[in-house]
Formats: sequence, C-alpha cells, structure tokens
Amino acid sequence: MRDELLSIRGLRWVLCGALGITYAFATSTRLDGYLHRPIVIAEIDPSKSSDILESRKSAYSSSADTTPYLPITTDSFNTLYTVLHGNLRSVLSYVDNYCQHISDTSEPKVDTEKNSRFKEWLMEEATRARDSTESVLTKKTTLIFRAACEMGEFAPSDYPKFGLDRPQALRNYLKSLESVDVIISIRDETDKRRKRIQVTAKGWFAA
Repeated sequence: MRDELLSIRGLRWVLCGALGITYAFATSTRLDGYLHRPIVIAEIDPSKSSDILESRKSAYSSSADTTPYLPITTDSFNTLYTVLHGNLRSVLSYVDNYCQHISDTSEPKVDTEKNSRFKEWLMEEATRARDSTESVLTKKTTLIFRAACEMGEFAPSDYPKFGLDRPQALRNYLKSLESVDVIISIRDETDKRRKRIQVTAKGWFAA
C-alpha cells in the first residue's frame, strides 16, 4: 500500500470490497492516514435495474451487432432482481445459468415466449431450492425462516424479534437453516466476536 505507484499525484485509487473486508483494511494501524473512511453503497434501486442489463448488452455486443440476441427480457431481469433482493452478483450469476439453459434447448424469439420460458425456469429453480430444504423445514423452522426473510440480515442477538426468549434457541434453528444453505453466517472482520446472518440467493428462491 505504500508503493510509489499508489502515491502518484493526481491518481486516486478506489478499493472495493464487501461484508466488512474494506472496514478491516481501513482500521489497520499500518494504513492509518492512507485510506479515507469507507463509503457504504446500497443496492441499486429496482426501478433502475433495467439499466444494468442494457449497459451490459452495450458493453459486450460487437459494434456491428446493434441488436444482440438475449433470451431474457428486461421484465424478466427485473423480476429476478426483485426475487434476489438486489444482490447483483447473484442476479448476474443466475442470468448466466438461464442463458446456458436456453443454449442447451431452443431459443425463444419474441418477448412473450422469452418471458414464458423464463417463468418456467424460475419456478423450476424455486422448486428445486424449496425441495432441498424440506428435511429441515419443520413448522417452527419455517416460521423462523420466514422471519429471517423479512429482515434479510440480522444478528444472533436479535432472537427476541423471532419470538424467542434465549439466543440458544435461535442458534439451533439457524444451524438447521445454514445446513441447507438458505442462510449464511458472516463474521465481522473488525470484531471476530460479532457476526451477521444473511439470507442467501438459494434462500430467496426457496422463499
């Protein structure tokens, strides 16, 4: 970080990270005075999600191809963006999966056919995700999972929000949900004693 390349006058470097990684760098005493306070960037508003698809089409199409073919429409992209609660990395990954799925079958031509095929694929993904959780989704665990989805992200200390009277009770349910990958525990990089729980992409599909 103290290399001359990073201190050239007129250049400003931007370090991007997620889930506390950037905060861990910023609080290092060895880098004190070199980094500004991290800026938290929220998810892109769903009303702007169509711009994500259009920008990628523009970036990856050749100059000669003014209307590149994609099996997914803007409406379907917006639907997936909403289902996955703005997790752009997961959205683009699933779009890639869908395009690969279409490449192995027949290509839909018009938007109505594209939307219909996408809806079928989406329901197949959701059903597959849901079926893989059946082994742990008892009546009470399902209620805990639904509450987790309403919050999206929470901490183990939030057990009263789940209607529980002790943290151990919540940990038992979370362990079951984490075993089927519908939630994930992320330890705080700046305080190893703390961790956050997030619903995964598979979790949103199962929901």
